[in-house]
Amino acid sequence: MVLEETYYAYNPWWEGNKFDSGIPRHYYLNEIEKTFSRKQIDIIIGSRRIGKTTFLKQLVNTP
Repeated sequence: MVLEETYYAYNPWWEGNKFDSGIPRHYYLNEIEKTFSRKQIDIIIGSRRIGKTTFLKQLVNTP
């Protein structure tokens, strides 16, 4: 049961909770949302520490 609690602690959106994810980049969020209707896998690549994880957290956090 401890493992499940840890998962929920690191993934607050599973319970619908909002969380701070930095300054939203609306242009990029809108662009990637356009690809959701495709039956294709998108990969986000880039250098270290440029905001890939932050961007994905913002994507999860959008209404």
